[in-house]
Amino acid sequence: DMRNGCSSAARSSGLYELHQELSGRQLILIDDLHLLLTCVRTQEEILNLANRFSTSGRQLVIAGEKSPARLLEAGLNARLADRLAGGVPAPIEAGGDELRRDVLAKRRSASKAQCIISDEAIDFIVQNFTTSIREAIGAFNQLELLYGERTGTVGVDEARAALKSRLREVLSD
Repeated sequence: DMRNGCSSAARSSGLYELHQELSGRQLILIDDLHLLLTCVRTQEEILNLANRFSTSGRQLVIAGEKSPARLLEAGLNARLADRLAGGVPAPIEAGGDELRRDVLAKRRSASKAQCIISDEAIDFIVQNFTTSIREAIGAFNQLELLYGERTGTVGVDEARAALKSRLREVLSD
């Protein structure tokens, strides 16, 4: 990952080698930029990378949960936020009920758990965990963890009981 690579390179005086390695790539993907708000050196390296890539016609794709303006407000390097603002934004929506249902059904079919999570329990998750697919998957994983070693079917009542604390978090947001 970028943060660990920058940290290791800085500690070992290997920034030149890191620059060489990254500069030789045609495409670099950086995910979860919002998690790097406290990593000043890593932000500087990403800015340098963005500058080199923009002049050479190569692709640098940066993803995160916040827009460049929101990242700037949260403390991102102002020059990096400005560089990102000049890019092409592609917001990713949370996905609809059908997509969440399909993802959870596929996870159920690939599951090695002894229990079977019912369609009704999946629908319960789909209807109550709507912020993101990750959130719905987390709820599904919690059911599998709690009931996975049991035989039988996990219904809505079991799902509601098992996900009670998650539901409170969702409702309080």
